[in-house]
Amino acid sequence: MNDYFEAIIGPVQAHGGEVLKMIGDGVLASFPIDTESETADICERALDAAELAIANLRILNRRRGRENKPPLECGIGLHVGDAIYGNVGAHDRLDFTVIGPAVNLCARLESLAGRLGEPIVCSADFAAQYATGLKSVGKHDLKNVNGAVEAFVPDD
Repeated sequence: MNDYFEAIIGPVQAHGGEVLKMIGDGVLASFPIDTESETADICERALDAAELAIANLRILNRRRGRENKPPLECGIGLHVGDAIYGNVGAHDRLDFTVIGPAVNLCARLESLAGRLGEPIVCSADFAAQYATGLKSVGKHDLKNVNGAVEAFVPDD
């Protein structure tokens, strides 16, 4: 698990993202945006981090293959939107997290990645900021999200 987390977390941190927590084999990370003018740049850094994480997993899986271990896979959802962050929970058990519709959509995109067989899936809001290099893979109904959501993947 440590090798897996290193493959994912290293790129996030190297590209200016913040890892908020590990949940099972998942990683919750954010790329804070202070001003609207930096949104496109931060989206680019987030996608660069995601692509590097996937590349790191490919390298890790080559080693695991030589060791007769099964490959590791992940799905990454990317979205840009507002979130609320802070400590939530009960008076004697708090946990730092981010919440809100943007976080929920991102989690649904991560699930969609697995169904589509794509390692990285982005929202239309993210794609609009990124501008080039992403292609639509159609509209999809996502759990607890109103209306079909158009999804995008990196255009290899």
